[in-house]
Amino acid sequence: VPAGGQATATVTSDTRVDGPDGIYSGVVLAGDVRTPIEVNREVESYNVKVDVLGFTGAPTDTYSLRFVDIDHPKGFAPYDPSGTVVTRLPKGRFYLDAWIQDVANRKLAIEDEPEYVVAGDTTLTLDAREARQPTAHVDKPEAKVGHAVLTFERRINAPDPTGASYDIPDYEGFLVRPSTTTAAPGQFRYFTEAHLAQPDGAGAFTTSPYFYHVHKETDGRVPTDLDAYAADKDLVRVHSDQAATTPAARYGMRDWVVSRPLPYSLEEYYTPGVPWLTGSLTQSESPTGFPIESSQTDFVPRTYSQPTTVRWNYGVFGPAFVPGVRSAQRLGDQLAVSLNLYTGQG
Repeated sequence: VPAGGQATATVTSDTRVDGPDGIYSGVVLAGDVRTPIEVNREVESYNVKVDVLGFTGAPTDTYSLRFVDIDHPKGFAPYDPSGTVVTRLPKGRFYLDAWIQDVANRKLAIEDEPEYVVAGDTTLTLDAREARQPTAHVDKPEAKVGHAVLTFERRINAPDPTGASYDIPDYEGFLVRPSTTTAAPGQFRYFTEAHLAQPDGAGAFTTSPYFYHVHKETDGRVPTDLDAYAADKDLVRVHSDQAATTPAARYGMRDWVVSRPLPYSLEEYYTPGVPWLTGSLTQSESPTGFPIESSQTDFVPRTYSQPTTVRWNYGVFGPAFVPGVRSAQRLGDQLAVSLNLYTGQG
């Protein structure tokens, strides 16, 4: 290489060697000058073209795509503001997690595919107009959703599953497209949970005498039937009492939905066999105000299988007749009472 000049070398890489696919590296030596080189012997891969259409049917730039390789866990998140994006994916099975947003109208279309197979060049269209709003209802026709959860969960070749979960006040503005692909049993699940109560005239839940916890799950795909219906006869009835922990505690809230003056009782209904994380808090201000006087939350989920009674925000220790223990008896005109003053709340 002349001083201040340059020289050209031709490098030939023969990728027909018996070795793994991937990056191979080397060096071109010119005296003391080392020029690193590399070649990528690509695994069998194909172009996947994705057309993303918004709620008007036109291409949109407000979207998110994520392909997750199921057998060789790795994520690919292509994006192009034109609404059309081409990504190169290795041959195999993929979980597609996608959403399309309409910011102005506060709408979000969730479009997941449990098992999208790449075996050649292909085109995929995601159309927000194909998504529909989930619903939930119970036997009481006036019951409304006060809190909901949408969850998409895919098992992959890794210790933990992948997916997405949406914790929402209700289903308004959240739409779901039924999937066109299906995963093997136990590999993908879609489920929704809804808390329903009776609204007052303003739409809040300040007078509701009941509280529903409904869970609907579909294995292997996102279903075409997006309505979560539960009949009373199929649910476990739980009577709950909520106490005032201090004289200043005027309101009690259950799971951030039902809020009523203390003390009060609710007739609650739960989908059986499902672990539920529930909680309660008391407040000195209005149902939406602060400060919070105290709170009690289940950090270990409860699963209900038969009718029972639960108590919220009662004292940790207090007087009680212990079940199964003879605490009071009468002999003629004499009464003998044994009342435990430090009995656990449970």
